[in-house]
Amino acid sequence: MATGEIRIDTGTQDARQVLQKVADLNLHDERLLAYYEEIPVKKREKVLLLGETLYAVSNCFLRLGATEAKIQQAETEKALLNSELRALSYQINPHFLFNTLNTIQMLSVIEGAKKTPDIINALSSLLRARLNDCDLLTSVKEEMEVVKNLLIIHKTRFEDRVQIVMDISCDILNAQIPTLSLQPLVENALTHGLEPYEGVGRLELQAEVQGEDLIFHVRDNGVGMTPQELKKIFDDLNREELQGEVSEIGITNVHTRCRALYGKEYGVSIKSEKNRGTEVALRIPLII
Repeated sequence: MATGEIRIDTGTQDARQVLQKVADLNLHDERLLAYYEEIPVKKREKVLLLGETLYAVSNCFLRLGATEAKIQQAETEKALLNSELRALSYQINPHFLFNTLNTIQMLSVIEGAKKTPDIINALSSLLRARLNDCDLLTSVKEEMEVVKNLLIIHKTRFEDRVQIVMDISCDILNAQIPTLSLQPLVENALTHGLEPYEGVGRLELQAEVQGEDLIFHVRDNGVGMTPQELKKIFDDLNREELQGEVSEIGITNVHTRCRALYGKEYGVSIKSEKNRGTEVALRIPLII
């Protein structure tokens, strides 16, 4: 914005008055008068009009800012309402569900079903973790319990077709990670990578510390993905506005939550090759 000086023409002020004021101040420097004469003269009415215009413009900006704030608030309230509606649509009575599972578990014991009680217990633990996932963070130890319960359930489907290898150091068991962040990655490997695989599958879950970051690797030797399938997942991961669209617990959900918690340098990365397998890496800050 350009700034400068102007003189307001009041109709009474002239050079003689200026000279008299300079003399009164004992400032005998003709340059002062020269500088004064160089200042452009503007009509008082024009200056007042300019002031009124600037005032109107400033008020316009203030009203615009208030309007934008109201729009943002309305959009936030709408997103919150949509989230509440989705939560209500999926709402169930957990007490009824757990009581039913306990009843089935007792019946299976009475009837002599040896494997069923373990599966029901694992399912109950998984559901309890899912219903209590209001905490943003959990420990690696607690998340690994969720993963182990998931593997108990899937073991009945795969029997001896899948080998499970876990490499998690005891030093990071107390590290804080986003709640339900590993279970979706493991479940994705089992469901999409190894279930359609015809040979003996292998699932690896490894954690490593790199500098100030903690990285989890979930690898499988399953069916893998084509470049087109991998590109579609990359496109989903790189979309900027996913809030309100990702309701399921999946890779995209985990990636979005990690970026929201820690920044865009964190989240999920994927490498895959058709008929060779897939590796999903989750990078988060190391917080103990």
